[in-house]
Amino acid sequence: MSKHNGGPKLPSPEAEAIATLGQAMYGARWQSELASDIGESPRVLRFWLSSDRVPPVMALKRARLAARRQVARIQRALDAPEPPAA
Repeated sequence: MSKHNGGPKLPSPEAEAIATLGQAMYGARWQSELASDIGESPRVLRFWLSSDRVPPVMALKRARLAARRQVARIQRALDAPEPPAA
């Protein structure tokens, strides 16, 4: 029995989570940047999004780790002392 009902393929929940993190981190052109962060090629990310492949659990873990690192960098920048007023 087929898993599809004839409609378009939908990304897996893991692929959707990776896409959400990538878009939040890098905006509309997120795929190359996030692919580099998690050690994958942009082509592999596109496969995941088109449902040709389901991302491994480790890829989602790496994406979350990359997001946490970016949040930490932003937090350090926010916590840096402000320059004295001129």
